[in-house]
Amino acid sequence: MRCVITAVLSDLHLGDGRQRDLLRRDDVRGWLLEALAGIDRLVLCGDVIELRQSPAREVIAAAAPVLQAIGDALPGVPIVLVPGNHDHPLIAPWLDRRRLEGGGHLSLEQVAPARDCGPLVAALVEPVSAEVSVAYPGLWIRPDVYATHGHYLDCHMTMPRIECLIAAACERLVGGLPPEGAPRTPDDYEAALSPLYSLSFSIAQSTRRPLGRSGPDPTLRFWQLLHGDGPAAAARSFAMGAVAVPAALAALNRLLPREFSADLSGQELLRSGLGAMREVLTLLGIEPAHALFGHTHRPGPLPGDDRELWRLTGGGELQNTGSWIYEPTFFPESAADSPYLPGMVALVPDEGPPALRRLLRAGTPHGPLERTQ
Repeated sequence: MRCVITAVLSDLHLGDGRQRDLLRRDDVRGWLLEALAGIDRLVLCGDVIELRQSPAREVIAAAAPVLQAIGDALPGVPIVLVPGNHDHPLIAPWLDRRRLEGGGHLSLEQVAPARDCGPLVAALVEPVSAEVSVAYPGLWIRPDVYATHGHYLDCHMTMPRIECLIAAACERLVGGLPPEGAPRTPDDYEAALSPLYSLSFSIAQSTRRPLGRSGPDPTLRFWQLLHGDGPAAAARSFAMGAVAVPAALAALNRLLPREFSADLSGQELLRSGLGAMREVLTLLGIEPAHALFGHTHRPGPLPGDDRELWRLTGGGELQNTGSWIYEPTFFPESAADSPYLPGMVALVPDEGPPALRRLLRAGTPHGPLERTQ
């Protein structure tokens, strides 16, 4: 009997204002489509489009040729969109309508045809010939494999990323989440996070200066200050890491409903993100054999990773599908050695563990991305 394969991609960020979305490149798009040949279903697991930087009409126009090419290359293959934080407006109208109609609690998997999810989704999938549905906040690919974008982890992450700090402030404004360790529902996370997503989208629709074209976002600029090269960067990093950051966090930790760590290392970023995702799944009451997510842009587990960091409390395993966006900020020395290299796809067979497959590599340090051999 033929094996049925579901392919999972995350964080395409189509329409990115700094043109970092790699699938706008004909060569990269072609390599991906070759790798997807023969699959039976495609899951686009969050942040498919970038709705925080530019008006939606511009973003959808930029995404259209990519999505049309995917649909044309995969005739008869159904596509499932799982919105994330940067494309949350795709699901927001459906969530609003559901609340008005008294739809009850949001479950771990709500699936709807694209035509029922509002004008943004309709415009996005208009050039796609395939059958498209929308699943939120996640999708059971198999009874033991759950896929979600992963943005709920921002309610638990201890690394002081800008989005995590704002999420904590929103959490306090809406009255807080259930007590630490108590079971939670997707509605709890939506209450804390959706105000941030709504504001970000509204600003992007109204701005006269596309936000993505004015340099890196605040989190990335801060990372550059801490981890740049040279003596001046080292001195700046010491001053900020040893004095400024701990002092600022001490003040914030008195105001916000959770404690943030002053450890801003790459290893702590990984540990904090995986711990937060593990906590989300535990509090939602699910312990799948395999949980796929994106959001942090750090794929894995990679060779050399501590596999215990990726272990779920019930014995299953986390897998991160990385991104398809090239952010040089995370390549301070050698792009070839960075764990943040984009270009990953997860292939989920109808039995057995999902397999992460890397399609891109860096040709030289700071050099252009090339196809893996």
